[in-house]
Amino acid sequence: MADHPTSRPPRRRRMLGDEVFELLGRAIRDGKLAPGQSLRDVELAERFGISRTPVREALQRLERIGLVEISANRFTRVTVPTERLVADTRAFIVGFTAEALRAGLPTCSDEQLTLLVAAYDRMLATPVGTGGHTEASTAFFRTLSMATGNIVLGRFIRETSLTLERNLQGWAFIDVTSDMGRRAGDALRGALVSRNAARGDAILRSYHRRRSQ
Repeated sequence: MADHPTSRPPRRRRMLGDEVFELLGRAIRDGKLAPGQSLRDVELAERFGISRTPVREALQRLERIGLVEISANRFTRVTVPTERLVADTRAFIVGFTAEALRAGLPTCSDEQLTLLVAAYDRMLATPVGTGGHTEASTAFFRTLSMATGNIVLGRFIRETSLTLERNLQGWAFIDVTSDMGRRAGDALRGALVSRNAARGDAILRSYHRRRSQ
């Protein structure tokens, strides 16, 4: 029999709400829990061998980041990523990155800049259309958020990373399979290395504006 996407770990142990949150969030991100699929806290608690309280806490957190929808006394289910939601997520991440470049590049440490460029290179080098690319992209966004020094922003990106990965699957932040994307990718890397935030912002917005035409 195939393993259920939320099968309990090999060793029985008490799981906290954040552990259930990660487990369910990854299952939703990876499609093991399908869009629209019903989620019952009693069944999940029994499957994990825990009480319903941490399961409910996890489901509430997943609702707050848009992966689950809850209607009291009616249903709890996985959300469906509509075309509008996907488009809005893409627009958000472009705007976030442009603003974060302006906030982070001038002031981040040399070590942070090295980590940022390395994360950017991994994102571009990872094939599009794979879970690895989506995760590499989110890692770049997280690294950039940390480079800004803004604690709230860093926590927000970290908390919503599973949502970003689900909504951005199959999409390249910079599509280096095209000539336009390769040129933009190289130019943006140069802006990162030289800490030229204004140029990075302009390159990014221009690329995505032309890409959408």
